[in-house]
Amino acid sequence: MLFYVAKGCPNCKGIISDERLAKELPCKKCLPEKERPSLSKFSDICEILHSQNSLKDLKPFCEVEKKVELFKKVFKNILNIFPSSLQISWAKRFFWENLLLSLLPLEQEKQPSVF
Repeated sequence: MLFYVAKGCPNCKGIISDERLAKELPCKKCLPEKERPSLSKFSDICEILHSQNSLKDLKPFCEVEKKVELFKKVFKNILNIFPSSLQISWAKRFFWENLLLSLLPLEQEKQPSVF
């Protein structure tokens, strides 16, 4: 470990080591060391954080990942082949844009003009 990054944790914006950042893991406070060896995918990290009620800023990413995993399963069941990387990228973009649109207000109030 060479250094710590203040406000670097992708989940809680806490202090995190460069090693954990390089391994794409949240800080020790969010994900203790004892949980780390069993992790192989981002969805595993999401499940553990959700079960510990410590899922914060990574929540939208976890929601998109969950939808993409469902997309892969449905694709495989219907067409009997796995989706290509291009199709998976398209699905991620589609779900991410829909998530962002759902967070926007439906109508923005018009502010009276000063002039």
